[in-house]
Amino acid sequence: MSDTQALVRMLNQIAANHSYLDAAGAAQATAAHVVRFWTPQMRADLQADSREGLSPIAAVAADLLAN
Repeated sequence: MSDTQALVRMLNQIAANHSYLDAAGAAQATAAHVVRFWTPQMRADLQADSREGLSPIAAVAADLLAN
């Protein structure tokens, strides 16, 4: 598994853990988790690499992190 695949898998898992929220809330909670617990390099790698394989909520969270 590549580093990118691992990041995608982890982000999808985090998004799934917030699925009890509405879509916007789940995306915001997912992004907040990434900011708190992922290293700056992990966040940069997510932005630099393809987002193929991200769930819809994880994709929105990635967009929030890019801003």
